[in-house]
Amino acid sequence: MNVHYGLSKYLLFLENTFFIKLVKPFVTNPDREIALQNKFYFTDTGFLHILNSGGSGATFENAVFNQLRLLGDVRYYAKRSGQEIDFILDGDRALEVKETPAEHDLKVLKNRAKSIGLDSYTLVGKKRPGSNFEDFIWGGSIY
Repeated sequence: MNVHYGLSKYLLFLENTFFIKLVKPFVTNPDREIALQNKFYFTDTGFLHILNSGGSGATFENAVFNQLRLLGDVRYYAKRSGQEIDFILDGDRALEVKETPAEHDLKVLKNRAKSIGLDSYTLVGKKRPGSNFEDFIWGGSIY
C-alpha cells in the first residue's frame, strides 16, 4: 500500500467520524479539480485546540469554516502562484478570513474574486478594522 492511499483512507475515516471536513477546490474547469488537493478543517474544535500550532488566525479561520458549512457548499480557491481565497460559498461568494483586516485585504479579495468571475465578496475579520469599509463581517458573525 502506498503512503498517499493510506493517508487518503485515514482522512476519509476522520471525515466519516466527524473530526474533520474535507473541502474541495473551486475550479471553473472540472478536469482541473482532479489535479488539486482537498483541504481539511476540524469539525471537532477540541481536537483542533490540542493539535493547533498555527496560532489564533488558523483557529479563527476554522471557526468561520464551521459556520459557513452550515450555509451551503464551501470550497477554496488557490493558484499555483500561492494566491488564494479562503472560501467560495455556493460557487458565487468569495470570503477571505483575516485576524486583523485592512482595506488592502479587501482590495486584494475584490481583484481575486473578479478574476474568477465572482462579483460577491466579503472580508471576515476577528478584530474590527481601523476604518469603516463595505463587505466586511466583524468577529465571524455570519448570517
